[in-house]
Amino acid sequence: MGLLEPVLQHVMLDVCADYISGKRLLERVAPTGKRNGFPLISTFQQPEFEAILLAGLQRFTCVNVAFEHTVEAFEQTEQGVIVAVRTAEGNLNKITCAYLLACDGGKSSIRRALGIPMQGSTFAQKWSVID
Repeated sequence: MGLLEPVLQHVMLDVCADYISGKRLLERVAPTGKRNGFPLISTFQQPEFEAILLAGLQRFTCVNVAFEHTVEAFEQTEQGVIVAVRTAEGNLNKITCAYLLACDGGKSSIRRALGIPMQGSTFAQKWSVID
């Protein structure tokens, strides 16, 4: 995507992770592998990362970014996908596109509507990562 250099300027590569319960260190994980050429644990500030991705998208005139919009429904047709999107003002717009990706988070409403289960695992208890 041509964003490796800007992203790497804001990433801490090859960090260790400490798992703590109370004041007791349970485990320190120091990954040694580099799957896909990068360390298995690296950290970044999400707002900086998202700004880099947004700037990268803005290079393309065929891309429109719409914040505060909600997908309400979609329909697969012979020609592509028709998506009903609710704006922050409450207007319902229809967008026609070649395809729709279910990249709307772990509790994806799009994936759920298509009957695609989440792969992998999650924790039953709520927890927080503090850096």
